[in-house]
Amino acid sequence: MFRLFRCAAALLLLAAAAFAAEPQKFIRLRNGRITTTPAQAAAVQPADSARVSGLVLIQFETAPTPEQRQQLTDLGVDLLSYVPDDAFIADANQVPPGKLRALSFIRWVGPFRPEHKIHGKLADSAAAKAAIEKKAAGAKITKVETLTKGGKTTYEAAITKGKKTSEITVAADGSAVK
Repeated sequence: MFRLFRCAAALLLLAAAAFAAEPQKFIRLRNGRITTTPAQAAAVQPADSARVSGLVLIQFETAPTPEQRQQLTDLGVDLLSYVPDDAFIADANQVPPGKLRALSFIRWVGPFRPEHKIHGKLADSAAAKAAIEKKAAGAKITKVETLTKGGKTTYEAAITKGKKTSEITVAADGSAVK
């Protein structure tokens, strides 16, 4: 009986520690997710003072207020596209990541890598991926479906540019399918 009590007490302590810890948060990309750490727990990184060109992912502690958005704009950061949960794809415009991480409302800052841009279903076929990316020519790939018929796999993609959406179908080898 005493052994059962000790096990129950240990489980309660573990549960209490889990609830006391910082809540885990994610950036949910189309092809996966990034687990982020709170800004207070993030160690200073070597590249924090280096200016960044290109796109970055910025996650806020909570939904950004208009004042917080303005503060980023004043630094030269352009928030481009929302990504769940409380994150944005942004153009850092040469603002060092350390300067962004120093803001109390920023939880996490990291690069927006090329692999973040590709739909996960295309990872299986490099040729199909290349063909769809070429056809998209910088437009947003909004949907990818893998279809198998008669033992042959094809990829159907929806590409959105502005308000216009078009669909293309390519074979696993990257050739166009009529």
